[in-house]
Parts: sequence; C-alpha cells; structure tokens
Amino acid sequence: TVPGTVKHPRGTWGYPTGGLDPAVCAERAYHKFFTLFCCAAVMDGVIGTLQETLGSPYTNIDINMFKFGGAGVNGWGTVCGTALGAALTTNIIAGVDGTVDKGSAMSNDLMAYYAATAMPVYVPVSSEYTTRGGTCPAFQPGGTFPASVAVSPLCHVSTNKWMKAANAAPVHPSYTIVSGSIERKERCARLAGTMAYKTVELLNAWKAGTYTSGAWGGPGVGNPGGSPAQNNCSDCHTPVV
Repeated sequence: TVPGTVKHPRGTWGYPTGGLDPAVCAERAYHKFFTLFCCAAVMDGVIGTLQETLGSPYTNIDINMFKFGGAGVNGWGTVCGTALGAALTTNIIAGVDGTVDKGSAMSNDLMAYYAATAMPVYVPVSSEYTTRGGTCPAFQPGGTFPASVAVSPLCHVSTNKWMKAANAAPVHPSYTIVSGSIERKERCARLAGTMAYKTVELLNAWKAGTYTSGAWGGPGVGNPGGSPAQNNCSDCHTPVV
C-alpha cells in the first residue's frame, strides 16, 4: 500500500444495509450496454450505482477499463462479458465469511445461472430497440422476445444458440438475425440487465446474511487429464471414451 493511503479489503467497501434495487441496476446495465458493452455494462449497473450512492472507494474504479470484456473478451468469444462482469462485481464487493469466499461462491453461482437459464430474462422499462432502427415486432414492447438456454458460459456458444432460436421463431420469419444486427444487440443488452439483476439479488442476500451457494451447480472436468471445463463438454466436443 502506498504510504498515506488506505487499503480496503474485499467485503469492507460498503454496501447498503437494505441492499440495492435489482430492477434499477438492471435497467441501468441494459442502457449502458450500448456504450460500454456487456462486461462493463453489468459492472456499471451495480458498481456505478454504488459510486453514486456510497462514493469512495467505489469512485476509484474507472469502469471504462472493463470494456475489454465485451464479446467474450475483446471479441474472442470466450466467457460471456455479462458473466465476467457479474463475477468481477461480486468479487470486488463481497469478502470471506469464515472459511467461505463469498465473492468467489457468488461468481460460480452466476456462471451456473447463466448456463442453465433461458435468457434473456430482463425486460427493459424503456427499450432502445426502435430508436436504434429495429422494426421486428417480436423485439418491441409487448412482443414475444426469443430466449435460449446456452448450457455454457461461453459467448460464442451462447450467442449462436440464441441466434438459431431467434431465427427459428415463427413470429418473425422474414428477419435474418446475425451477430451485428440490432436484434442481437438488443438481446445482449437485455442479457446485461438480466445478469445485473441476479448479481444484485445475490449481493442483497449476502448483505442480509441469507446467501447460500450452489443453487445452479458448478463446473465440471474435461478429458483427457481432468482439465477445468464447463459441466457439459459434449456440447462442443465429441465425448471422449
């Protein structure tokens, strides 16, 4: 620590006693996606709110530095930026309770939740879809927004499964949804809102002392050698006998 400065261990940065409003943070993350991309949008939804409500030390974080996490880390399609942003957020805010690293436990839960849930879940209060040129009825307020279960935390897998599901939906057969389309961007913006919402729910439970881990499972191991892996390697690879 630089002399004269104060080091703030995890879990001591401060968090509102009554928690944050997950809907407010989710709406903020949704809108921030269009300027910050997925990872930083989730972080801004939660940490940006804490910067404005609690101030220091959260104000020492420049959330723009996390734009690199967009599209699976600079467009590499690896871990989804919304899951990465959620994991970074819980590990910045939460600490170790006894022998349990609550920040890491929550980030595991968020990865598993992402993989197991039909997404996006969050519906924005004020959608930017039409103002950004979108015309498909399914993506407008009141429409049946397509969702998909990624069964993976990877951006590449998740995005392609969603585009396949969206293009197969009978409510908009005349639209071809590709990665660069406003429909895909609207999906990822809602995904940022979804993950910000769930992140706040877990943090609120942590603050209230009611958080328990493991609700959606955890990672698996891959062959050969039992390497770290998602819990369904065969989703991408031919099973190794």
